[in-house]
Amino acid sequence: MQLLIKTVIYALAGAAFGWSSLPLAERVIAYKFRKKNKEVPVYVWNAEERFICILASVLLSTATAYCFPAVQSVLLCGFVFIAIIGTLVDYRIRIIPNELVLLVFILGLFFNLTEGGAGKLISSVVSCLCTFALFLLTARITYCFVKSIGVGAGDVKLASASAFAVGVDRLSWFYLGIAVSLLIYILVGFYLKKIKVGSTFPMGGQIMAGLVAALLLPELLSKI
Repeated sequence: MQLLIKTVIYALAGAAFGWSSLPLAERVIAYKFRKKNKEVPVYVWNAEERFICILASVLLSTATAYCFPAVQSVLLCGFVFIAIIGTLVDYRIRIIPNELVLLVFILGLFFNLTEGGAGKLISSVVSCLCTFALFLLTARITYCFVKSIGVGAGDVKLASASAFAVGVDRLSWFYLGIAVSLLIYILVGFYLKKIKVGSTFPMGGQIMAGLVAALLLPELLSKI
């Protein structure tokens, strides 16, 4: 009964956030443009985008309620909400705000402390450094072939902060989540003719998907 009540509360909170995620993303975009003294663009969000945000927020929030105890589930919801906002912002303006990267790092710090105390932070630092090195190596290899690094500084910072949050034990899930979401994005993009060979595209959403997948999937699968 307690789990049911908890799940309902989280579902309602997820629905509320999903509904407000688009206006929140607009505020973040406006903040970034005003900070650079640029004119704030006006974006029109359609009903499908709002529905996807609400659905994703509800499903992921209820999953955290089912898989984790109270404190950790609240932190996981924080990751989910940041992931949605960050994906929307990166999709619109191809920028991953440093403020969101910092939030991921801070939440990751608290999450690791609740899981394994200060000892868990060592594996998190190792995970962060490995991912940072991997993304730099990938950028270097990409540049050798196409004279473009392929990833932005924001992508590297977000991936490193996310790897810090998931730790070494979930790092393979993190990479798998990025790879699968990236493959789906590319396939759908080719199908809809929005992506072609040589196209660039934002990677914030795929990195965020890897983060959420790494934190949720191992626990969710263990309970099935």
